[in-house]
Amino acid sequence: MKLKSVLIGCTLLFFVFFIIGCFAVPCDNDEDCDDGRFCNGEERCNTVCERGPLPCATIVLCDENNDICSCWTHDDCEDNNPCTFDQCFTDGTCGNEPIECPEGENCNPSTGECE
Repeated sequence: MKLKSVLIGCTLLFFVFFIIGCFAVPCDNDEDCDDGRFCNGEERCNTVCERGPLPCATIVLCDENNDICSCWTHDDCEDNNPCTFDQCFTDGTCGNEPIECPEGENCNPSTGECE
C-alpha cells in the first residue's frame, strides 16, 4: 500500500486510523498526492498531501466508475457554493450552474447575491 493511500484512507475511514495511524506524505505538487479516485475528492499538496473537498453531497451518491455524482433530489447536489444553482436532473446527474448576475455585477460567495 502506498503511503499516500494510507493518508487519504485514514482521513476517510476511522478504523484505518485506529489500526495503523496516519502518515504525513511530503509532496512537491498536487500530482504527487493524486490517488486516481474521484469520490474521495481532489488531493492537494500543502508541503504534505491533504484531502480536498468531496465532490458529491455524500459518498453514497458518488459513481467512481464514471466520475460523476448521482442524485435523487436537488439537495443531493448541494455543493455548498451559494453562487451556483444546484439541481438534480431526471437522469440522476447533478448540475451546479453558476448564478447569472446582471452585467457589471458578480455573485458574492458569502451571500449568493448579485452585487
